[in-house]
Amino acid sequence: MQRIKHVLPDWTRVQWTSMENKNKYEPIISAISSAWRHIERMSVVHDIRPSALDIIRPSELMSLQEEYGKYGVKIVALAKEGITGQYSSTTIPYAGGDYNIRVVFTKSERLAEEWFSIWNSPSSIRDREAGRLLGYPTCCIEHFNKYWVNQGYVDSTWTMAADKLTLTDNDHTIHINADTPPESNILWRWQGIRLVSHLPCSFDCKATEELGMKMAELGRTLGYNKEIDWIYEILSWPVEWSALHGIAEIRTPINKISSRTDMTPWKYTVQKLSHSYPEDGMSGITYPYNQKKTKIKPITKTLSFAKSLEDTSVWEENGFSNKGAMDHFHQVILDAVGDMKYIPSGNVLDLGCGNGVLLGRVVGDRQDLIPHGVEMDKQRCMSAATTIHWGIFTMGSIFDLHTWNEKAYSLVLLMPGRLLETTKIVAEQVRKQLYEKTDLLLINLTCDWTQQYGSIDNIMKVTGLDQEWEPEGKLIHRQDDMAQLFKRKV
Repeated sequence: MQRIKHVLPDWTRVQWTSMENKNKYEPIISAISSAWRHIERMSVVHDIRPSALDIIRPSELMSLQEEYGKYGVKIVALAKEGITGQYSSTTIPYAGGDYNIRVVFTKSERLAEEWFSIWNSPSSIRDREAGRLLGYPTCCIEHFNKYWVNQGYVDSTWTMAADKLTLTDNDHTIHINADTPPESNILWRWQGIRLVSHLPCSFDCKATEELGMKMAELGRTLGYNKEIDWIYEILSWPVEWSALHGIAEIRTPINKISSRTDMTPWKYTVQKLSHSYPEDGMSGITYPYNQKKTKIKPITKTLSFAKSLEDTSVWEENGFSNKGAMDHFHQVILDAVGDMKYIPSGNVLDLGCGNGVLLGRVVGDRQDLIPHGVEMDKQRCMSAATTIHWGIFTMGSIFDLHTWNEKAYSLVLLMPGRLLETTKIVAEQVRKQLYEKTDLLLINLTCDWTQQYGSIDNIMKVTGLDQEWEPEGKLIHRQDDMAQLFKRKV
């Protein structure tokens, strides 16, 4: 590969082949990323790897140290880093303000000290030693050091594809056999889909395949059967990587990624061949697209036409981008509540009820339950009163305790992050009234709060709710949406 000595800033962007594929696969990819993060950490617990690197929020550190300390795993903070919401092949320097923490998970005090030492050394030393401390295959460490560390590559896709091949300066395309192990396929890494944490030395690296199989087996042991199945399915699809003028394009049947790569004067292409293709993959005449015949539906039968007739305010008033996302989150809550048979008669309160759709679904046809809602937004509050005309809705803040001052509530629905949006004194007053007036508390977290705090247990501790409430029902956790029922501690 001919390279030019210039490197573009790091970035990653996704372009979907259709809105239907975006709505279908974004939640799947999010679930895979969340599962993989846990698998990487637990690989240290199960002695598959000697250590694992991660980036966490500062608020997570203490709770994670307590959680993994039970397994004999130490979590050592190495450095502050800047925040990015996308894939990055390099460390984001901390430049003040909000930050993340780079940490290492390890059982070894010696390794923890060694990590701290190399992380504060020049990047060339850090990059050279990190693979050894992370337990990566020796052949892959040598490949990484040869190209990334010594020759300054920022993308190893071409070098791993060219491994063991004799190429001339005129060879600009490499075809990867369809039968190479999926564990060594890291062409989906920009989207967080992979079975190993490192950059393999080749697409048929046996050591990488063995490690990837161990990680997949661990994932299934941890209960991520669905996520592991998704990973294997996606890694079996065709994909094309190309590089030109420092820009990489990774084309898949469902989307296209653009990101940084090595600067080249010519276009270089790696095509990962495949025996399978997703049914909802894009049709096309160039690789990697399938030349399948597409049946043209009448416009009145298309999903987009049906969506154009929908009342989008139903979910937009509740802060969701589409009906599917709202229904998914509501179903998590409904599953956590159960069939409501054991919920005592009386008042059911939703603190921050939006337009009342969720509250109506929770109460259902129980005539002995009286729905109550508190909502700041006037339009949403009016919509709720229209949706549930027999309910009692108050426009105002949940922090104004007079807006929910019934003598008792059988069930209260609460997103605990709201207690972090006010002062400690007001939050304590809300917790006190909850404890005095409520039989059961339904705690729910949307994916953004889950990604920030990791679990319901963590946010219960941060908000102080864990002092007064204990689990009553099982935790429902799907694609980073969470809900769980709690009862008062006696």
